[in-house]
Amino acid sequence: MTKKNSQLNAQELQLIERLREHPELMERFQSILEISANADGPVKRADEVEGLLIEKMRRLGNTTMGSWEASAEKRLRQQLEQKDASATDRKKTLTWWCVFGLIRVADRVWRTSQKQYLRLLPEAIGVTARGRSLRLERVLTDFGCEHSFIHAADRVREHYGFEISASAVREATFKHAQRAQDMLEQQ
Repeated sequence: MTKKNSQLNAQELQLIERLREHPELMERFQSILEISANADGPVKRADEVEGLLIEKMRRLGNTTMGSWEASAEKRLRQQLEQKDASATDRKKTLTWWCVFGLIRVADRVWRTSQKQYLRLLPEAIGVTARGRSLRLERVLTDFGCEHSFIHAADRVREHYGFEISASAVREATFKHAQRAQDMLEQQ
């Protein structure tokens, strides 16, 4: 290896520093790189590598969603503390579903002199507690329209790697069917 190739450029150094700030993401990237190295044991079949990679990508997505939320929560906390220094908080867990599975993150419930209960994060990031992302709603609706709700829930597990109830598929499918019917009636 030449000296030029062994030195890191500014972009590579910045990437390393950012990964150090998020060790959970660094761990996920390392596990993906280990798959590509394929140095240990017998050579894996393409289907096996594909399955491993899909699972690693799902976990990377879930971890990234949690990391992204934590930085959003930190910014919101700083903004509120600048506006109202008397605000107090307590931690609560915010959960919602997306195509990467169940996301659980620490949220803060604030008390200010003007309001008894203020929860900034869900509204700011566009989720509801125990809700579902728009992308997951679309997946559930697509699968729910094509098959029974139980079979649709099985397809979510097969394609996305997590379990969701048939009643969640049913609820999403009926909600969007009602929305479509309302739109047709308006026309």
